[in-house]
Amino acid sequence: MLSALELYRAIGGSFEQLEAVIMRDEAEIPRRVDVVLGDLMSELAAIGYVYDLDIMQAAHNTLDSRRQEAADLAG
Repeated sequence: MLSALELYRAIGGSFEQLEAVIMRDEAEIPRRVDVVLGDLMSELAAIGYVYDLDIMQAAHNTLDSRRQEAADLAG
């Protein structure tokens, strides 16, 4: 969740917009996880396009970096 909030701020989202979303009264049933995840993936693809990023490569780079950090700590 923290990464999602950091991404939101990095692409120009404001605290006021975020607060408005959080404070909405959600009386309806939450949407299914697969539907929300599909929306998220679509939004990530759009961000990748706008910023000319390869989303999968970014994920691989992060995983490689974390694996290396774990190996450095272990040995």
